Parts: sequence; C-alpha cells; structure tokens
Amino acid sequence: MSDNNVTPFPGRKRPTQEQVAAQERERAEHGAREEDKRRLKKQFEQNQPLRAADQISVAQNLYGLFVRLKKEHGLGSSKILGTRDKNKRDYAIPRDLPREEIQRLSGRLRNHTDPYKSIVELAAKAMEEVGLKVDVGDLFLEVSDKSTLGRHLATNRTTGSRSWRPACASSQTRFQRIMASQRSFGRSNTRASRPPWCT
Repeated sequence: MSDNNVTPFPGRKRPTQEQVAAQERERAEHGAREEDKRRLKKQFEQNQPLRAADQISVAQNLYGLFVRLKKEHGLGSSKILGTRDKNKRDYAIPRDLPREEIQRLSGRLRNHTDPYKSIVELAAKAMEEVGLKVDVGDLFLEVSDKSTLGRHLATNRTTGSRSWRPACASSQTRFQRIMASQRSFGRSNTRASRPPWCT
C-alpha cells in the first residue's frame, strides 16, 4: 500500500489556556458544591434550630420540591410521605398564601431541622423507588435555597477557602429583609441592621 492511500489523522491539539482555565473552574465549582452538600447535610442531621424567616423559607422550598416532583415524575406528596403521618405535610407551605396564613401555619411547626431532614430523605427514597437517580445532598441544597442555611455556604473565591460566613456586603441587605420579616410576624423586636456574622 502506498503512502498516498493512507488517510492522515490530525494530531490532538493541546487545549488553550482558556479551555484549561474553564476546566479548572468547573472542577473547583463541582468540588465546592460537593462540600456544600456535605456541610449542609451535616447541619440538618444535627437538628439545629431555625430562625423564623428560615423556617418559612425552607417550608416554602419544600413545597416547591413537592410541586416539581409531582410535575416532573408524578410523585405526589402522598407517595412521598405516605398516609400515616399527615403532620409531615404541614411542613410544606405554599408561597402564594396571605402573610397571616403563612404565619399561622409556620407557628405550628417545630423550629428545628430534623423534620425537614426526614421529609427530604423520604423524597429521595420515593425517587429511588421509581428508578430515579438522586443525590440527597442536591435536595438539601434545593430546600435550603434563599435561607441563611444555604447562604452560609458562601465560597471565598479569592482564597479558595470554604466558609459558613457570607460576605457582609452581599448579605447585609438579605439580613435586613429577614429581620423585617421576623418583626412583621411578631417574632423579633430587634432592630439590628447587620448580620451577626459581620460583627
């Protein structure tokens, strides 16, 4: 066979600096997310107390999780929670209720993480039973979104260190919203303007 009949294969090009940097960022973000899931799961397992605003936020996110699982996979709350313990359904609060009704519903709930942990684990189990691949850590992240539980997982991008302390500049406004929510629900009479992690 002559050389003219051989099809040349192009050599593998070395990745550009931009591609290398993008791959490194992707690996770092994946590692940060896995660490966030580990820390958040541990926090739920320790049955830590929830602030009033966080309790409402987590309960509303939990309701959003139920809505998503019903819409995407046909898993209703009865399939997730069963029919024996109806009280668990109280821990999922819709977002579109009047403020007074949200206050009334949240006031009947235990203000610790353990009930939410149990419900998230039941949701993961229900998903696995219908053949879905699930990481329970992703569900903990989902129900903690917009709460201080989730924000305490902020990453210090300049040093690469993990921290439970969000940057004061970015979290002060959120903290003020939380305090305003607590005052409106009669849960707090403090007028603090800075998050406690900024002191």
